[in-house]
Amino acid sequence: MKKIKIACKGADQLPLDSFEHFQGDLKSLSEESFKKLKREILKRGFSFPIHIWKNGKKFSVIDGHQRLRCLGQMAKEGYEIPPIPVVYVHAKDEQEARLKVLSGASQYGRVDRDGLYQFMEMSNVTIDEMALSFELPSVDPSLFKAEFYDETVAKGDPQTTASSAEDTSLPAPPSQDPSPEPESGEHSVGGGDVSSVEPHGGERSAHTSSPPDGKVDLTIRFLPEEKQEVMAFCDDLMGKWKLESHAEVILHAIIQAHKKNCRKK
Repeated sequence: MKKIKIACKGADQLPLDSFEHFQGDLKSLSEESFKKLKREILKRGFSFPIHIWKNGKKFSVIDGHQRLRCLGQMAKEGYEIPPIPVVYVHAKDEQEARLKVLSGASQYGRVDRDGLYQFMEMSNVTIDEMALSFELPSVDPSLFKAEFYDETVAKGDPQTTASSAEDTSLPAPPSQDPSPEPESGEHSVGGGDVSSVEPHGGERSAHTSSPPDGKVDLTIRFLPEEKQEVMAFCDDLMGKWKLESHAEVILHAIIQAHKKNCRKK
């Protein structure tokens, strides 16, 4: 029989069948999330104690319901589940204990995508490992992968990609500057018009194809060192425009170039 490894130490240990599930249907565990949690437990062990409120002879779970559900399913699959480490949470009555359930279920911090990328680089965590093992509600793995790891930086008109981080005189987002768009020359990066500037470097490839709808699909690809320059440039614009991602910066630049082209016509 396969045995679960316990990789933490709490104030006490309790067998799996001694817990009272206190939150009802407040949260659910999808099949995909179960697989991720199971994989993480098997790979790194059961690493965090269950938080409980001791109410007489009952051990009501304050935080850790999904881990216990996962262990319960794994027990049905034939895994041996050793006593589970627990931490006791104090509450004066059931109402306060239930409020602490909500406190435990709350996510006060929000994972920042740039911060996550930096953390993964420092920790040598691959994008595949992140997608397979971890559940971060504020981060879509596919979008995160496209933004930080795919070679593709922009998809659409290759002329809408900025060429230099030296000049950040692109217009502010519409929410910050409702005034009419500047005339030609004011959408410049490095002294040129954003609608006619070439991407970083010269060794790039534009993959052109003709989908069934007849539209042309142009994809700009950058070398690794060029990508770092583009990311640094986008970082500057994120701070200037108060945006939250490189994708929003690129999208805004494309929108501004499109508006300018429409005015010219």
